[in-house]
Amino acid sequence: MTTASSNVPDQLLRANGRAFLRTLALPPASLQRIMVALAIIDEIDRQLVPLERELARLARRQAGCQALMRQYGVGPVTATTVLCELGDVSRLSASRKAVRCSGLDIGV
Repeated sequence: MTTASSNVPDQLLRANGRAFLRTLALPPASLQRIMVALAIIDEIDRQLVPLERELARLARRQAGCQALMRQYGVGPVTATTVLCELGDVSRLSASRKAVRCSGLDIGV
C-alpha cells in the first residue's frame, strides 16, 4: 500500500520539490503562503552566498581556522564561528580548556 507521503520529495526546496508543491490542490491562501515562504527562503539564500564566500576567504587566511578545518566535519563557517566564540585563546592554559570552552567536548 502506497501512502501519499511516500511521494513527497525529500528536498522541497529543490526543483523536484518545488514541482511537487505546484501539483498540490491547495486553497489559494495556502498556496500564497507557500510561495511567500519560498520567496523569503530564496532571498535569504541569495544574501548568504557572499557572506559564506567571505567567511571562506577569512578561514583560508587565519591559522586558527585552518587548524579547526583539519577536523572532520568542520568547514569555514563552523571554524570562523568557533574561533570568534573562543576569542583570545592565550587566556587558556591548555588546549583541553579551549575544547571545553568552545562546547566541542561532548563529555562536559
